[in-house]
Amino acid sequence: MITIKSHSTGESVTVDADTLEKADFTNKSLHRMDLRGEKMRGAFFLGANMQNADLSKADVREADFRGACLANAFFDGAQMNGANLKGTVMTGASFVGASMDGADMREAHIRVADFSLASLKDVKLTGATYDSDTRWPVKFSPQKHGAQLIEGKKATGIEKAK
Repeated sequence: MITIKSHSTGESVTVDADTLEKADFTNKSLHRMDLRGEKMRGAFFLGANMQNADLSKADVREADFRGACLANAFFDGAQMNGANLKGTVMTGASFVGASMDGADMREAHIRVADFSLASLKDVKLTGATYDSDTRWPVKFSPQKHGAQLIEGKKATGIEKAK
């Protein structure tokens, strides 16, 4: 058994496993959890509330985040190659310097997010929406990968993830 505790909220999550790799966090609240540098390759975060969580420098390659709320979460320097981020809410999330090659971000809601210095080779963005305050790596075109720029009232709210 592994227990992860938030130092700021006092909440905790217990995983019935000896390792966090391939651990199941489906529909769990990981709000403000400190997961910096953790090895969670192939873990399941489907529908999880990960608002303000810190996964900087974590290994979440091939992890499944479908439908998770990643608002204001930190993934700076994280290994995210092959991660499934379909339908996630990424408002205010930071992916600075993250390795996201082959990640699936189709239908994601991306607002005021920061992908500066991230590696986004072969990323899938079809059906994803983003705003003009989102930062992308130099010479990266989200529209060429299928994302749509949204402005005005549509860009201000956090839409519910699918």
